[in-house]
Amino acid sequence: DLYRTGQTGEHTLTFSNSTDRGRYRIGYTRNDWTGTFPGSQQVRNTFSLTGDLQLASKLTASAAVNYYNRALTNPPPKLYIAYSFPRSVKTELLEQYYKTSDGYQIATQDFPRLHNNAERRMMQEVFWEGLENRYASGQNRLIGSLRLNYALADWLTLRLQGATDYADNTIEAENRSTQPASAGPSGSYQVRRRQDRVRYGEVLLSAQRRLTPEVGLDVLVGAATTQNYSDETAVWTNGGLVAENWFSINNSNDIPGRTAWRGEDRTDGVFGS
Repeated sequence: DLYRTGQTGEHTLTFSNSTDRGRYRIGYTRNDWTGTFPGSQQVRNTFSLTGDLQLASKLTASAAVNYYNRALTNPPPKLYIAYSFPRSVKTELLEQYYKTSDGYQIATQDFPRLHNNAERRMMQEVFWEGLENRYASGQNRLIGSLRLNYALADWLTLRLQGATDYADNTIEAENRSTQPASAGPSGSYQVRRRQDRVRYGEVLLSAQRRLTPEVGLDVLVGAATTQNYSDETAVWTNGGLVAENWFSINNSNDIPGRTAWRGEDRTDGVFGS
């Protein structure tokens, strides 16, 4: 059959404790996923820490930290021609003959059963892409926040808050040589990396007080700032790989392609009610 039996496994471990002055919780979750398409799989690890603490009679603190680590290999391709396969086609035969005995991509004329471009493309995307090529994307992400609350009076509270969100995304694509080097360069290699950083800060003053039995005071004023920074770099081969299946930018047949950019912005604001 064309599809595999997908599997998902999840394991979670947590610790927690509390006292009269505070509490905390530590958690870890591992998720393993194997897709229904050949070669598709993902591993994800999640670490979390949350807690709050009474630092003084008028001062409290709370914090939260989450870290994610994800590795995805060969995500399922987008197949718009799946219905071109009649139910009588034995996909196990396509899997046996999608490559030659030497490990190269088989040509249409070498396998007469692939009588149209739709079937050949289907075979390439599912079996060659999933079992021979390698597309790996990874992400490391850290999200954290810290909040302090100080009671200036029983009706007046000052809150300070800071937060950050950092994400590091990487992509590595290895496309194997589809023919012998003697027939010409083939295959490709690409590496891409993007980093995103967000920093946030806030100060908030709130007042709630009853002036008279009929009149009350409810005031909220504050200021906030947000900084965003992103950068991305990428490099890839052009014209195929000179040496078969040596996945290196130095193995590019033509001048490698390169790109890089970065951007940042900052937003400041004040608010009140």
